[in-house]
Amino acid sequence: ADVAFSPDGTRMASVSWDGKWTIWDMATGRTLLSIDAHEFGAHRVRFAADGRTLFTSGHDGAVRAWLGRLERCAAYRVGPCNSASRIDSTIRRISSDVTAKCGV
Repeated sequence: ADVAFSPDGTRMASVSWDGKWTIWDMATGRTLLSIDAHEFGAHRVRFAADGRTLFTSGHDGAVRAWLGRLERCAAYRVGPCNSASRIDSTIRRISSDVTAKCGV
């Protein structure tokens, strides 16, 4: 499980062992959106600097970029994702590429 805060501090994202990620409104504590993201569980979540793209990684070996309204997904398979530093470096590497290609 992991949590991340949006750059403006208004939302929190969490991922869990069941493979879901959830976006929470920090002012109200309510769930804004929850999506099944990874078949074998999710273990890392990060917001892009723009706050409009969310990255998740899971035990399925994928880092996924959830775009714009966070309902579209672009999947990147990067092999086994059991190292936090590898996941974070992959997210940094693909972050600008995803944002440029998808116009988010």
